[in-house]
Amino acid sequence: MICYATLLMAAVLAAPEQAPRAEVVQLDGVRVEGGLLDLSEEHIVLETSAGEKSIDRRALLTIRLAGENEPKDTLPVHLEMIDGSRLRGTSLQFDGKGAMQLDSDLWGELKLESRHVAAVRFAGEGMPLDGQWNEIRTLRPAADLLVIRKDDALDYVEGRVLEVGEKVVFDLDGDLINVRLSKVAGIIFLRPEASLPDPLGVVHASTASLQVRRLNWREGQFQLTTVAGMELKLPAKDVRLIDLAAGKIRFLSDLEPAAFEYQPFLPLPVSTAVAPFFGARRDLAREGGEIRIAGRTFAKGLALRSRSQLDYRLPAGYSRLQATAGIDDRIHGAGNVQLKILGDGKELLSVAVAGDRPAEGIDLAIDGVKRLTIIVDYGSDSDLGDYLNLGDARITK
Repeated sequence: MICYATLLMAAVLAAPEQAPRAEVVQLDGVRVEGGLLDLSEEHIVLETSAGEKSIDRRALLTIRLAGENEPKDTLPVHLEMIDGSRLRGTSLQFDGKGAMQLDSDLWGELKLESRHVAAVRFAGEGMPLDGQWNEIRTLRPAADLLVIRKDDALDYVEGRVLEVGEKVVFDLDGDLINVRLSKVAGIIFLRPEASLPDPLGVVHASTASLQVRRLNWREGQFQLTTVAGMELKLPAKDVRLIDLAAGKIRFLSDLEPAAFEYQPFLPLPVSTAVAPFFGARRDLAREGGEIRIAGRTFAKGLALRSRSQLDYRLPAGYSRLQATAGIDDRIHGAGNVQLKILGDGKELLSVAVAGDRPAEGIDLAIDGVKRLTIIVDYGSDSDLGDYLNLGDARITK
């Protein structure tokens, strides 16, 4: 007699594992959602409601995975790698030679080459003193630095780290000292300047942020190689975001302008004290808060008043300028400006932007352009409500 329970169990085991859900954002802003079927050097393949869709990997900006994989910052050990990767764990062992072991909830007992580790920070109660730690990190010591907690301040000594476990064994001018781990804020290792390849992107996991040079989806998990050379595997449930924007995109708000000029509607001198008020705002609306255009909010962008002129010297290799232009939603339908964009003095765009009109999508070719000029001129209603926002203003390759 056939055992139906056995047949049912066999069917369950034979059923293909459901593809993890992913949302892909492309360089042109288009979003695609579906089950992740493949990620290779050439493309990503998603199972969408309209069938399988393949997207050129060079066109990818981000891949966001669905699930409960938010970052966990409360783990007590924070490693900073020489390539900029960061890993968190519960404890660290170091034999003073070449081997380290991080106890990680992602990989268990993760073996590391100590030469790949630039620094380790041990969390105290609340892990305060970030500013002091960051200041110490900028030093160029001639030896390892042992960073000690002293009440509400950090101090450090130079020497050589011999062992890390429940205590830190430290060689201080030939004298061996044992320091309880509870007293240690962190260790900064002496490392030579490393010549490393550019990253492909950043994989943000629940307890790690990894600068990667190779990344694929195989056998139900991500297989990756960090810029420093570590080879790791991660299931989709532990990955929240894959940022592939490295080298492909630059937001104008992250670039330093070459020049800025503001001209008030009434020809009055602008005092030095108030001049910054009329300057371009980065990643904020004119009056503060999020950049809002036609009901959408933008984390990145520029906010400008009429009449303003903003100039940038563009880095080489970028081919498109993209943005969403509109009057700030807080003006409630008012505002009217003439937006002009020039590349090396040649007009690329001239368009009227008004608060009572739909947002204006901008997508311009800038191949070979060295100097980009953005002019926000007066429209048909003097300068009343002329608060122009350029949401996600960016250059892409």
